[in-house]
Formats: sequence, C-alpha cells, structure tokens
Amino acid sequence: MPRFSRGERPLWIFTGVFLMMCSLVVVTLPHALPIAVCIPALYCVFSDKSTRFPALGIAALPLVLIAVPQFFASGLIYACLLVCGVIMCRCIRMGYPGLAVCLPSVFIFALLFVNVLITASHQDIGSGEVIRLWVGEILNEAAFMYEGVMPAGDVHEFRMNIPALKSRIATVFPGMVATTVVFLMWLNLLIISRSRNLRLVHWRCPDWVVAIFILSGVCSLLSHDVLRGAGLNLLILVIQIYFFQGIAIVSFFMTEHGWIRIIRWALYILIVTQVYIMVAVSVLGLFDTWFNFRDKIRTAPKGDGQ
Repeated sequence: MPRFSRGERPLWIFTGVFLMMCSLVVVTLPHALPIAVCIPALYCVFSDKSTRFPALGIAALPLVLIAVPQFFASGLIYACLLVCGVIMCRCIRMGYPGLAVCLPSVFIFALLFVNVLITASHQDIGSGEVIRLWVGEILNEAAFMYEGVMPAGDVHEFRMNIPALKSRIATVFPGMVATTVVFLMWLNLLIISRSRNLRLVHWRCPDWVVAIFILSGVCSLLSHDVLRGAGLNLLILVIQIYFFQGIAIVSFFMTEHGWIRIIRWALYILIVTQVYIMVAVSVLGLFDTWFNFRDKIRTAPKGDGQ
C-alpha cells in the first residue's frame, strides 16, 4: 500500500470527492442538477488544489461513461460544462473576470443555437417554429404542474391562454435563455471569487455597452417584427449586465460601511427575489456609467483627519 504524507492525504480525498461529484452528474443528471450547475466553479477550485495530477485529465475521466448509451446525453452536457470550467479558469488566471462569465456563456448559447438549427433541419421547419414548439412544451408542463396547486378554473384559463403566451414568450425566449446562462456562470464566478481573491465589487462593464443599451431600446420600439424581437432580446441581456454592475455597487457600499455578513446575505436574497428591486439595481448600474457611485461612497482612510 502506498503511503502519503499528511499534505497529500487531503489532496487525494479532495480528488476523490471531486471525481465522485462529476460522475454523479453523468450518471444521475436530473438528481444532480445543483452539482451540474456548479461544475465550472468546481473545476476551477480543483485545478487550484491539484498539484500532483493534471486537473483536466482527472475531470475528463467520467467522460468514459459516454460509451454507455443511456449516459450519452448527460455525458455531452457534462463535457460542455467542463469546457466552460476550463475557459473560466483560464480567463481568471489572465485577470479577466468579465470574460470568465462572457466566454463560457457565449459557448453554451452557441451550442444551443446550433441545436435549434439541427432540430429545424431534421424536422424541416424554421428555427422560430422550433422555439415556439419548445415554449409550448414548457407551458404545457407548467399547466400540468399547476393542476395540483391551483383551482381547476384557473388551470383551464391558463391552458386557454397558452397559444397567446407561446407567441409572446417565443419572441424573447433567446434573451431569456441567454440571461439564464449568464446568471449561472456569474454564480460560478461568485463561488470561486473568495478562493481566487477576486475583487468583484470593483467590476464595471465597458462604457460602450451604453450604446448597445440605447440601440436595443430603439429597436424594441420599432414596428418591424425581426428588429423588435432582436432589440427586446438584446435589451434583456444588457439590463442583466447592468444588474451585475449594480449589485457590485451595493456590495461595495455594504463592505465599505462594515455591514455584517448575515445582513448582506439577507439583502442579496431580497434583491434577487423582488423584481422591482432588481430593476432598481439595474438602473443603479446603468447610471454608474456617468456618476461612478463607488467613488462617491468610498470611505476615507482611517488615518485621515485623526
């Protein structure tokens, strides 16, 4: 039996736990969905800890399960998430936390777009129709879930409105998917921010994003269906980017004034669960482009004026 030093034992244990979690994602994806969402962050943490073994080689071991037909789809999903982790890790090491969210999100969204095109080609329909079919399936599943918690009359009314809802949601579905992917990658970045000593409270998006915000807002008001749809989807994504900037300002304010962690977490939960507060935080991030609120709320050094 090989013997390991005290410093090596935690690494072996950590490697085993990491490998088990990754394997669970491939074998039981629906039940291991919370773990799957965090795979990029888990890989980044493991790559920092793994000095004896190549991190990517260890993380790729569960991919051998792709040879089993029933694990093929979940294995591909795990492979995509692992690629996101590699990209995120590389961007963070280069000092670009913004790209650590942007590039993996673009990668996932591009794969979804290719999937739409392939599905449209196989079914001989347009890509827009594929999206409407997907939205219809989601709404039907939602109606099925509502049957156990809502009155029968409300469920019937919801089912009657599905055709109208399907058309409206399909228009902004790409933007909704993009913001969901970006939000998940942002959560992964938050998970590893402390171990990587990332000062995300100072992050701000480039000033030229304002031009995209204005352009998308103008397009969303046009009567042309394609331009209006593109404008709405882009506007949803840009608003989320400004939400990240706004939440960084809120976090900076609480850190500068020494708010205790439990109050900060309570405020974060309140923000992400209240739509109107999220909109207000996004507006805060937008106007930070001109007013730079963090310079205004920065507290003076303790040695000043004493």
